[in-house]
Amino acid sequence: MKEVEKLRELYIVKEKNDFLIKNTNRVDYQKWAEFVEKNKETYTWFEDTEKGKNILRNIDSIPNDFRDSFVSLLKKVRCFYNYRNTEYDYSIGFSEQSDKVMISFEKEITHKELKSFLDMANYLDALLLIDGKTVIDQQFIEELERKQ
Repeated sequence: MKEVEKLRELYIVKEKNDFLIKNTNRVDYQKWAEFVEKNKETYTWFEDTEKGKNILRNIDSIPNDFRDSFVSLLKKVRCFYNYRNTEYDYSIGFSEQSDKVMISFEKEITHKELKSFLDMANYLDALLLIDGKTVIDQQFIEELERKQ
């Protein structure tokens, strides 16, 4: 069993080999955005944060060379789990290039949070992976809970 307390990122992908080969079975962006919208009490879009709103208000003052990268953040491709004021526990991003969801964090993940991300993966008919190889499923979480 992987050491969950040392984890710093998780992935939601359609297949375990998504990292190795180019395939056409990808996570559906629309379905991911729909999940975030349906769970707004838990997830907050970047553009709905004060920082996101500030970027939008000041977009004209950003040099043209950098503007596109800032605008791309305001297209519902990044959200936060458990966002409050300017702090959040987890950043979740959808990669438009690879059609994968990446979840990054700095603190130790709890079983409850793992379950929330598994719910997201299940909604997307996808896998929640630790290292591109190890699948987190209900059995994995139950085993963690038994060890606690």
